[in-house]
Amino acid sequence: MEARLAAAFDQFLHDAVRRDGKFVEIDADRLRDRVHHRWWEAGERAFAVLRGAAEKLVAQMPAAGRPPALMVALHVWSLSHGIASLFSRGDAARRALPMPPEELLEAGFLIYLRGLGLPVR
Repeated sequence: MEARLAAAFDQFLHDAVRRDGKFVEIDADRLRDRVHHRWWEAGERAFAVLRGAAEKLVAQMPAAGRPPALMVALHVWSLSHGIASLFSRGDAARRALPMPPEELLEAGFLIYLRGLGLPVR
C-alpha cells in the first residue's frame, strides 16, 4: 500500500511541477489532500525542527544584517532536497558525482555558513 501511495505522490508531483515544460505553482492544500497524512505531518515536524535550528543560529548573529530565520531554513531545505534529487535520479540524467550525498550536503552547508559570516570549524 505504501509503495502505491509513494508512486501516486511521485506522479502527482511530476504532473504538478512540469506542464508543457514550464514550472507551475503547487497548491499546498491540494497537495496535502493527496499525500498520506503521516508523511505530511512528519514533513511539517521536520521543517519545524529545521526552522528552530535556524532561529537559534541567526540569533547568534549581529542584528544588523541578520537574515530571517525562515529564509535560512528554506535555503537549507532546498539545498537538502536538491542534493537528494541529484542522488535519487534513476534515469539517464543521473551523473556520477565524486562524493556521497552527506559529504556534498555538509560542504554546501559549510559554504553557506561561511557566506553568512559565521565561524566554521
